[in-house]
Amino acid sequence: MTDDCVATYTGAVMEYGFGNTIISDALATRNRDLKGKTIPAE
Repeated sequence: MTDDCVATYTGAVMEYGFGNTIISDALATRNRDLKGKTIPAE
């Protein structure tokens, strides 16, 4: 791989990882919110 190729690949991986972190945080927050509320019986 050329240096350009490696830099692009690394950037993509870092961006992807960062995106996953944001998604994980959002899910964790949502789950915490759901647990904090009582779910009404049907």
